[in-house]
Amino acid sequence: MNEAKDLLAATSSRLAAFNTDSADEFLTSGETVIGHGYSGDMFVQFLDQDNYEDYVYFVPEEGGTKWIDNMAIPFDAPSPCTAHTFINWMLTAEQGAALTDWNYYDTPNQAALDLMGKIPMDITMICSTSYETQSSLLAALIL
Repeated sequence: MNEAKDLLAATSSRLAAFNTDSADEFLTSGETVIGHGYSGDMFVQFLDQDNYEDYVYFVPEEGGTKWIDNMAIPFDAPSPCTAHTFINWMLTAEQGAALTDWNYYDTPNQAALDLMGKIPMDITMICSTSYETQSSLLAALIL
């Protein structure tokens, strides 16, 4: 634990912040030129700028974190059938596309990709996992 603490302390002088709340604002204000943040937050902030086309969101070649919205049903849910019905509805192509159009998060739903609306900047890199990965993610969601 102390080793991790020391590493973070040594790194902190080269970073603007250690948080998930400010990377998008630091980028658009010009305070930083790179940041790590949720795609949805980043795109909302980017699209709010007159020069939104100057911003690029990517996962580095070396690797990085990608995420998707997820849902779960607690073991003691009062209405598990209703919860399953809702999740099944959210897994339709139309709702998957609507969700990605709204929050700019990746979707494992291959059928949703063709239905996504026109967004004024290229966000295809958030939906760039292979079909096999998307199928595996979707299978994990359905289980």
